[in-house]
Amino acid sequence: MNLINQVYETTDYHLFKFIDGNRNINPRQLDRLKESIAEDYIQVPIIVNEKYEIIDGQHRYHALKSLKKPIYFIKVDGLGMPEVHRLNTINKNWTLEDYMNSYCNKGLPEYIQYRDFKNRYGFNHNESILLLKGYHGQPGTKNHDEFKQGKFKIKSLEYAEHNAQIILSYEKYYNGVRKRSFVLAMMDCLKLKDFKHKTLLKKMSYQSAKMLHQSCKEDYLRNIEKIYNFNTKNKKIRLNY
Repeated sequence: MNLINQVYETTDYHLFKFIDGNRNINPRQLDRLKESIAEDYIQVPIIVNEKYEIIDGQHRYHALKSLKKPIYFIKVDGLGMPEVHRLNTINKNWTLEDYMNSYCNKGLPEYIQYRDFKNRYGFNHNESILLLKGYHGQPGTKNHDEFKQGKFKIKSLEYAEHNAQIILSYEKYYNGVRKRSFVLAMMDCLKLKDFKHKTLLKKMSYQSAKMLHQSCKEDYLRNIEKIYNFNTKNKKIRLNY
């Protein structure tokens, strides 16, 4: 193992360890990286801590090990999972899926419940976060930042599951129920005292052709209002759009 301007080189692949909570290996990313390295090997060092736990570059490590090429690395004492998250937030390498798996691997109950909810109902991350936080209105970056920082909290799992089941009940009449704009529109409707989702569901059973894909929540609300109020003389709803 040689020191080269504070960058070390080794072919001792067993030297390195994987830090608990780091993201799972993405096979497609790994394959692309191996092809790139095989074609033109650029010696970009990985970053490890004093325990030789990989802080940044575990895909590079796996690719280089597979190709039997030397590992170049920088050792910085005291680094851990906070630095893993910070580095990848800056580099924008991690997806919400990566953060979810990372915190689940660390055993954080909120994220394990979140993953179970997402897998059970099939919503994307944006919609799952909104449902579980009981958030009404337009999504913002604050929710994502909290999620990435390990601060995600579920407002009410029971309430989220109740709303998710209602939203998915429309799937037999409309195939866009998991679209973010539709989810947001339905969440706005469900918080209204006068809105009866079974009334909308019944109207949808013979007016499904009128439910069209929309680009924003406001257009979905107009669409829903029109269907809900069809052939209704009394107790028409007025949605705020």
